[in-house]
Amino acid sequence: MSMMMSRSFVLLFLCLLGGAVHGATKTEEHIILQTLYNATMSQTTSVPFRYSWFIDADPDHCLWIGVRCDDLGENVVSLFVPSNVMSGTLPPELEQLEHLKEINFSFNNLQGTIPQWLSNRTWYFLFLNNNHFQGTYPYILPVVVYEDDYASRVSFACNDLCEPIPTPDWCRPAPNVDYCTKCERMYGYSVKGYCEEGDALRDFYDATGGDDWVGPRDNWRSLHPCSMKGVTCALGYVRVLNLAGYGLTGTLPTALNRLRLLNRLDLSNNFLSGTVAELMISVAVTDLNLSNNNFSGPIPQGFATTLPFIQILDLSHNNFDSMPTSYPSTMIKMDFSYNQINFDFARVSDYNLEEVYNMQHLDWSHNSGIVGEVPGLIGVLIARSNMQFIDLSHTSIDGRFPSTLNLVSTLTYIDLSYSGVRGNLPQTSLPPSLSYFNISHTNFDGPLPNFPASLQVLDVSYTSFTGSIPLFGSSSPQNSQIRQLILSHSTIGGMLPSSLASYIKLEVVDLSYTLLSGTIPSSYGSIPVVQRLDLSYNKLVSPIPAFVTDFNINDRNNTNGGGVPFFDIRGNTWCSPLPSWCSTSLCAGPDGTAPEDLVPCTPDTLPLTEKVPPAPPVIANNIDVRLVVGVVIGGVAFVLLVAGLVMFFGIRPRRKYRRRSRILKIELEATNQNLYSPDVTR
Repeated sequence: MSMMMSRSFVLLFLCLLGGAVHGATKTEEHIILQTLYNATMSQTTSVPFRYSWFIDADPDHCLWIGVRCDDLGENVVSLFVPSNVMSGTLPPELEQLEHLKEINFSFNNLQGTIPQWLSNRTWYFLFLNNNHFQGTYPYILPVVVYEDDYASRVSFACNDLCEPIPTPDWCRPAPNVDYCTKCERMYGYSVKGYCEEGDALRDFYDATGGDDWVGPRDNWRSLHPCSMKGVTCALGYVRVLNLAGYGLTGTLPTALNRLRLLNRLDLSNNFLSGTVAELMISVAVTDLNLSNNNFSGPIPQGFATTLPFIQILDLSHNNFDSMPTSYPSTMIKMDFSYNQINFDFARVSDYNLEEVYNMQHLDWSHNSGIVGEVPGLIGVLIARSNMQFIDLSHTSIDGRFPSTLNLVSTLTYIDLSYSGVRGNLPQTSLPPSLSYFNISHTNFDGPLPNFPASLQVLDVSYTSFTGSIPLFGSSSPQNSQIRQLILSHSTIGGMLPSSLASYIKLEVVDLSYTLLSGTIPSSYGSIPVVQRLDLSYNKLVSPIPAFVTDFNINDRNNTNGGGVPFFDIRGNTWCSPLPSWCSTSLCAGPDGTAPEDLVPCTPDTLPLTEKVPPAPPVIANNIDVRLVVGVVIGGVAFVLLVAGLVMFFGIRPRRKYRRRSRILKIELEATNQNLYSPDVTR
C-alpha cells in the first residue's frame, strides 16, 4: 500500500512540474483509482469492492466493480460506487481522469468541500447527493442536456451545503436538474432553510451571552447547526434545542421563531428574564420548558394559537403573574408552580379548561394568589378520565374535599397541603389507584378512613383528624404499598397498634405529637426497612421493649447500631430505670425531665394506663377462652344439680323407713305382752 501511495505522490509531483493537469495514461489511471480506494474505501467499503479493488485486484482496472472504461478499454469514463459506505474526502488526483463523465458517489459518508474542478466539465450525470459535503455550492458550468434519452443530471441534494446558491438560468428544479434543492422533493426541506436555521442559532448565541455560557459551546460558530452542542436534528432540520443549565442571560430571543420545525425547547435553569409578550417560537413545538428563570409579567394569552400542538408546558419557578384563558386541547402537562399567579376559582368558567381533554398533570402549587373553592376546578377536571397528577398545595384555595374524585381511576397523586381545604374525608371519595396523598396543614377533621393498598405516601400532619390509625388495603397487610406514614401533630389517638408492623414496606413512621397511648409493641422491631420511627410526645408508657434497647442507639441519627437511624421517644410517660442509651435527647419525659430524674417504676407509681388488667390468655390451637370458661361453669352447675337430686331422693325413703320401724316396734311389744299374760287362753 505504501508503494501505491509513493507512486501517487510521484504522479502528483510530475503534474506540478508540468504546470498544468494533463490526461493520465492507463497506468496512471490505475494508480489514481488505488489512491481513491485508500482515501475513501480502505476502512469501510463493502466486501465485494474490497476484493475487486484491493485484495484480489485485477491488473486491468477496467474490470473492477463500479469502474467502466471507454470502448477501447483505455480511459475511465464512469465511477459507480453508491451506497458503499465511502468516507473521507475525495483525492485531488481524480481531476486527472479527464475522460470521466459519470460519477455516482451518492448515499455515502463523504466529507469536505466539493472540488471546484467539477465545474469545468460537462457530465452525463454527477450524483454526490446524500453525503456530508460542506461549504458552498460549486459554480458548475451549464449542464448540457443531450437529445437522447440519456439526459445529463446533477445532484448535490442532502448534503450540508449552504448559500450562496448559483443563480444562472439553468439553476432551477427542472425535471432533469436536481442541483439547487436539498432533499426538498424527498424530505420537504431546502438548503435555504438549513442555512437560515444556522443563522438563527448564531443570533440566539449572541443574544444570550454565548461566549459566557457555562455549558459546552462546541461548533456554535460553525455554518452547520446540526453540529452545534445541544442541538439535535432530524432530516436536516433542528428538532431539539436543549440548553438547560448553560447560564443563558438576556431576554428570550425572537430568533427562535426561525427554527421552523423545532419540536422540543428546554431553556430551564438559566438566567433569562423579561416579559414574554408572545412565545415567538415554532408552531411545531410540543414540549416547552422555561422553568427556573426570571421571566415576569403575564403568560401570553395567545399561546394556544401560537403553540397549537403543545403537550408539555413547564413555566415553573419564575415570576409570572397571570394565566391565559385559552389552552390547546393537546396539552398533557401544565406546570405553573412557584410563580406569583393570581387566579380565582370563581372565574373558572371563563377559561376553556373543559376543552383540555388530554390533561394528565396539573401543578399550580406555590401560588398564594390562587383563591376560591377547589370544587370549582375539580368539577371541570373530573371528566378528564386520564388525569394522574393534581398539586394545588401552598395556595389560598378553600372549600370541602370533592366527593367525586373516586371516579378518576387513573388519579395517583393528590397534594392539597398548606391550603384552606376543610371538612371530613369520606372513604368513598378516594381514587382506587392513589399512591401519594398529602393534605397536611389543612383544616380537615373527623375520623380518618381506610386507604387503598396502592397508597405509598400518606401525610395528614397538622390536621384535626380523630380516631385511630387507618388501615391500608382490605386484603393482607403484606400487599400494602405504604412507605411513608406521617400523622404527626394531629388528634389521632387510641392504643399504638401492633398491626403496624405488618406493613413491611414502611420506611418512615412519624406519629409524634398525637394522642396515642399504651406501650410500644415489640413487633415494631420486625419492620424490615424502616428508616425513621418517631413516637415522641404521645401518652406511651413503660416498659420500653427489648428490641429498642438492642438498638444500642447513641444519638438521634445513629446508623451504626443496627437500629432505626432516627428513633425518637421523647415526651412520653416513662419511668426509671431506662436503658443506658436513653439520653435526654431521646427519652426525656413530657416536661423535659431527664431520664435519671424520672419516677421509679413501682406498682404505686406506674401510670394508670399501666394498671389495666392484662388481656385473658389465648389457649393453644386458637380455642376461645370464653368457650372454655362457659364449659367449666356448665360442668359445675351440672354436678351441683345431680348432688341435689341425690340428696332429695335419698332423705325421703329414710324418713319412711324410720316411721315403719316405730310401728313394727309397737306391734312387737304388744305381741310379747300377750304371750306372757296369764289371762290369755292357749
